[in-house]
Amino acid sequence: MAEIQSDLRECESGEAQGMDVDEASVEAAERLLQKARQRMGQAENREPTPEEEMASALMSLF
Repeated sequence: MAEIQSDLRECESGEAQGMDVDEASVEAAERLLQKARQRMGQAENREPTPEEEMASALMSLF
């Protein structure tokens, strides 16, 4: 996600400097970023799997 955000900032910066920006690519990147944010939100609201719980428990031992 950070890479997409960085690319979008570069596009916005270039556009502000009067450079040609491919609007279709910018819109595609924005849609991709929005979809990634939605998926991250869904992932945070789920119960951990038994494997994830075990991994977390093992990591807490170190």
